[in-house]
Amino acid sequence: MSNGWIILLKVQLMSFFGINELRYSKDSKKRRSLIIFGVSIIIVGICAGAYSAAMAYGLVSMGMVEIIPAYMLMIISIITLMVTMFKTNGILFGFKDYDMVMSLPVKTSAVITSRFMMMYVLNFLFECVVIIPASIIYAINIVPEPSYYIMMIISIFIIPLIPMTIATTFGAIITAISCRFKYKNLLSILMSFGLFLAFFYLSMSSKNLQVEDVANLSSAMMQQINMTYPIARIFTEAICNYNILAFSAFILISVTWFYVFIKLISWKYNEMNTALTNHETKRNYKMKSLEISSPFIALYKKELKRYFSSTIYVMNTGFGVVLLLIATVFIAIFGVENLDTLIGAPGISAMISASAPFVIATMISISCTTASAISLEGKNLWILKSSPIKAKTIFDSKIAVNLTILLPTVIASGIVLAIRLRLGILGTLMIFITPIVYSFYIAIVGIFTNLKFPNFDWTSETVVIKQSGATLVSMVVQMLSVIIPFGLIFVIQKELSNYIVIGSTVVIATIAVVLYSYISSQEL
Repeated sequence: MSNGWIILLKVQLMSFFGINELRYSKDSKKRRSLIIFGVSIIIVGICAGAYSAAMAYGLVSMGMVEIIPAYMLMIISIITLMVTMFKTNGILFGFKDYDMVMSLPVKTSAVITSRFMMMYVLNFLFECVVIIPASIIYAINIVPEPSYYIMMIISIFIIPLIPMTIATTFGAIITAISCRFKYKNLLSILMSFGLFLAFFYLSMSSKNLQVEDVANLSSAMMQQINMTYPIARIFTEAICNYNILAFSAFILISVTWFYVFIKLISWKYNEMNTALTNHETKRNYKMKSLEISSPFIALYKKELKRYFSSTIYVMNTGFGVVLLLIATVFIAIFGVENLDTLIGAPGISAMISASAPFVIATMISISCTTASAISLEGKNLWILKSSPIKAKTIFDSKIAVNLTILLPTVIASGIVLAIRLRLGILGTLMIFITPIVYSFYIAIVGIFTNLKFPNFDWTSETVVIKQSGATLVSMVVQMLSVIIPFGLIFVIQKELSNYIVIGSTVVIATIAVVLYSYISSQEL
């Protein structure tokens, strides 16, 4: 089947967006969930587009309109690189319906292409939201030739290819190495986080921009972008100077890179997926005395083991905790005042000093494990339903796992910031109390949204963990819960920041108690 990958892609997209369920389902609750999911996507898209436009407008106001195309290319490529790397294991490798898909009369390359194109479509939609507003602002200020619009429209389809193939190559290497070992999931998690830390270190250790005027700043930023992402030089030459030869080179490099990638991955694709689905067994099994524990402890151990057995689960929900740990270690060694130089954002240290509890809360708000914890039970949910265990105990065990991930880092970060920022008694208390309250709130909101928007008919963990309605709604709610009080501190006088922190903490704690009382009365 020459068009086999197109058919497979169509099935995946219809499943992801719930098109058939929306059209034919008579379950009003399910249809309502899909509509809310769609509205949440639109809200996130509007926010991303507004942020992109604001960044482009900022560059225009600084007299650096000429670097907008290269800057947006780099931003999109970095985000695509990081997001795709976390999706590889779950969409391209180790997906649930691997045996069924590989039994179809299609080539291995068609399966790989369809899986890759699934990631491409999702990244493409995000790219459009980011690059179109910035491109419009660039065009308004430059008034380019007609060829600009043609090249930009074509480029939108080409830009994701290189960062996606690079990220997927890293994912394939990690998968190929880890699948040869007994503890392949643990090794995959460690290697993935190691790669992320290496990328973070390289980006932070790059040459700082030391400039004295706007003209030098523009030149220095362009040089830095070209050093970070060399293909940006070709893209800038094509878009800004209307160079057809450079544009052709940009397309040729991107498409060739993608073609070579598909051929190389096809070579060992079956072997890697087979190795991922195999399980290590012990031959010298010996009967030992059985341990007895309470239902809660037994479920907690099960949930914790389930969490660390999934690379995609840990990578996506542990991202915020890792960022917080990196920031904590840096502040402990160098002090908060050096963050201005490291990040290249003057005033960041003052912002952290004024709103330290919300800085911690912001980072942990993207580390919610409970938003997909119920859905991940999948078709095994009947086992929990038929067991003589209260639903509240099941929910509590899932909340406990999230708290296990968050609280140690929150406490460690609170200690470091309290010492380094030389906070007073009230500030020291709130830098612990507020993030701890947010930790409970995040875990409880995750369970609440997953109860409202469950998804048990998944074929890939990635769909549930990264792309489900529960995950998206939970993320939006939690981020707004941090951003609103965060913004109030800077809108209102900073002298009132302690009152805002206390008031927000009380409100969040109240919401958490109300939601917990609600979910405690619910059934699976």
